[in-house]
Amino acid sequence: MDTTSQILLIVVMVIYVFCQYRRYQKPIGELIGSLSERIEAYRRDRIRQAFVEYRARPETE
Repeated sequence: MDTTSQILLIVVMVIYVFCQYRRYQKPIGELIGSLSERIEAYRRDRIRQAFVEYRARPETE
């Protein structure tokens, strides 16, 4: 990830946490933990999908 996309991701995360805090009035730490779990699950799914696509490629000699 380049710097611009990292900054954009951080801004989106801050806005998401703020909106969830306003909506549910949960502690900020709990919301950040929930968000980090979602990001980790998304990363695992993307890695799994990339591996499946890699395995599905035809072999070349």
